[in-house]
Amino acid sequence: MKSDRSLLMRYLFPVGMVREPRGDLFLQHATFVTNVGALRRWLPHYARVHATLGTVLVALTVVLADCAASPWLLVPTSAAAALEVCLAVVFTAGAVALRLR
Repeated sequence: MKSDRSLLMRYLFPVGMVREPRGDLFLQHATFVTNVGALRRWLPHYARVHATLGTVLVALTVVLADCAASPWLLVPTSAAAALEVCLAVVFTAGAVALRLR
C-alpha cells in the first residue's frame, strides 16, 4: 500500500509516469509512443490542479495583504503562489505542445 506522501506526490507531479526506453529500436519507439500518450492524457490534469492551487494561493495572498498580516505569513504564501502559478504555466505549455505535435 502506498503512503499518503507518495500518493500526494503522484497527484501533484508526474512522478514515475513515464518508462525508460530499453531494448531494440522498435521497443524504444513503442515505449516513446506510450510515454507521449500518457503525458498527453495526464498533463492537462496537472495543469488544472496547479492552476486551481495557484488561484487559491493568490486569493489567500491578496486577503492576507488586505488584512495587513504579518510578513511572516505573507512572504511564504506569496512564494508558494508564485511557484504554483509557474507550475501551472509549465504544465499548460507542456500539454499544449503535446497536443500540437
